[in-house]
Amino acid sequence: MSKAKMENKAQPKRFYAAANVAPAEGGFVITLDGKNIRTPQQKMLHCSSQQLAAAIAAEWEAQATHIDTDTMPLTRLLNIALDRVEIDRAALLADITGYIETDLLYYRAPIADAALPIDSHSEELRALQVQHFDPILAWLASTYAAPFVITNGLMPVPQPAASVQKIAAEFAAANNHELAALALMVPILGSALLALALWRKKITTEAALVACRLDETVQAQHWGEDAEVAAKWASKARDVKAAAFFLHEHPENA
Repeated sequence: MSKAKMENKAQPKRFYAAANVAPAEGGFVITLDGKNIRTPQQKMLHCSSQQLAAAIAAEWEAQATHIDTDTMPLTRLLNIALDRVEIDRAALLADITGYIETDLLYYRAPIADAALPIDSHSEELRALQVQHFDPILAWLASTYAAPFVITNGLMPVPQPAASVQKIAAEFAAANNHELAALALMVPILGSALLALALWRKKITTEAALVACRLDETVQAQHWGEDAEVAAKWASKARDVKAAAFFLHEHPENA
């Protein structure tokens, strides 16, 4: 049996003719042939935004012969927001705090010196890191009084506890819907600070996606891009874009 057929066999068949949005108390629900969709915990798949509900219905409508949940990031986010975040909040925030302590933005390509000559690729990468990372770190220092320490290479460097706590508090103030999106976004970006900047509209989604892959971009420019890696990244980038939509266009009050 081919891989495609095996994957289709594992996925449920599309069992409905049409996905739609219906008004409900306090907002909107998504329906399949007039029946309300429920979350895995049997809660009504409900949101206060008609636009978000329409986008989720569009994900269901876009399914062909089988339902591929990997192509339905907004549905997954709403399920998580309604079912899991309240229960898992402490663990989600602890994971995000771990990223704040070891964030991508702190680590820079090595600087050349007499003892450690480096190639032009490293210099190119460092220039991009300065361009993309430094404005965000400056914004954090000025907006939140949260300076962070930059280091050369990949060895961990301790960060000011007060700065970590201030940024962690921003995430702790997120409502359930916001935290669902942020918890998805942070590991993909490899950076809580990029996610915070995106959340607060300091940078665009596209800028965050570029900034989180500077190393891979430089490597691809010089050595070529791996098609399989590119396909996997495209899927992750789609999820980040969905999470940003969830945050920016139609925030929910959990």
